[in-house]
Amino acid sequence: GYGGGLVSFSPVAAKSKNNSTADVTVNVNGDFTVAGDVLVQALQSDKSNILADALTATFAGLSGTESNNTTDGTTKINFNGANLTADGTLQVAAVNTITIGDTEPYALKGSGYGGAVSAGATLDNTVNKTATINVDNASALASAGEQYLEAGSTGNVNFKGTVKAASAATVASIDTNNTIAVNNNINLANK
Repeated sequence: GYGGGLVSFSPVAAKSKNNSTADVTVNVNGDFTVAGDVLVQALQSDKSNILADALTATFAGLSGTESNNTTDGTTKINFNGANLTADGTLQVAAVNTITIGDTEPYALKGSGYGGAVSAGATLDNTVNKTATINVDNASALASAGEQYLEAGSTGNVNFKGTVKAASAATVASIDTNNTIAVNNNINLANK
């Protein structure tokens, strides 16, 4: 958002908001005998680029900028009553990949110019991701080769802001909150 005038008061001149939820579930049940390798995957990828951009030029002004992002979800593989035998290797992978801000250098840009200016900015970023592999007690996983079970999350998060203000009396502030919670589990039931 852009604004100007002799006096300008805009508590929020520009605001961006992104909410992304993705759930991926793979259920395996039944009896399988495989001549060779077995690969079971649940893969989930989030990609977000966010920008809130505000510029205010005034004699006396207030300009605010907000950027909010929430990314959450669950990636899960469930073995329920599955009897899986492989002559080769057995690989099971539940993986989240999170990318935020790979093309935008800033999620927020706030600017205020004039005689007396207050330019404030708020960035809130929350990421909640879970990757889980569940093998219940009615399941049996067997292989002649190695077994790999991976529940994981990886990512690249670039969520930052910049505030520029120039005047005879300037108040510039930025409040950034990043909360990232990752919960990865492999649950093997006892027989």
